[in-house]
Amino acid sequence: MNWHEIKFSEKFLKTVVLISGGIGALNITDGVISKSKNNFLIRNLDKFTNVNVVVVDFFPECPSIDQRLSSSIKFKFDEILTQICYKYKNIILIGNSAGTVSVLASNFDKPTILIAPVFVNSERTKNENKCLIVHNTNDICEKSNFKYFQKFVDELQCSHSQLDIKLFTSTVTNNLECQAISPHGFWGIDDEVMREINKFINDI
Repeated sequence: MNWHEIKFSEKFLKTVVLISGGIGALNITDGVISKSKNNFLIRNLDKFTNVNVVVVDFFPECPSIDQRLSSSIKFKFDEILTQICYKYKNIILIGNSAGTVSVLASNFDKPTILIAPVFVNSERTKNENKCLIVHNTNDICEKSNFKYFQKFVDELQCSHSQLDIKLFTSTVTNNLECQAISPHGFWGIDDEVMREINKFINDI
């Protein structure tokens, strides 16, 4: 597991830390991402405005959702975040799909964006910062099906005191319920979703 700086400028006062879904493996070599290019966060890297951009690469651990909650993976992830926080100020943690599991399991009290969150039961650190939840009403992925969304929000309110929710609807129809090219991945409405994400980041 490691982290990589994708975009940096001394004029930017904020830094987004992106944690992608699936097994989180981006296989980054010399700054080039070779895996998970369709992931919502990865395909929209260039649409984050006025911020430094850092990504976390879970290769070679490649954890499943359950493994993201293991003590060894959580320890390594928190080590990575410690390194990032040492270099950058004003961090915003952004998780997508299975990446939201890692974000919520971390011990860092930072502003947070959860995109197509995966609903799992886990202990969550109290977070007094703002949290934006972005979801698609047509998401039917087993682990993030919209029909369970309100229950997830109600549970999250116990640990996060400042929740903001943005709901979107896209109508891509295929048999890839949990893949990037589907409502779960906001396929076809990237610009609309990124506008709200950038607005949230700018307003923090």
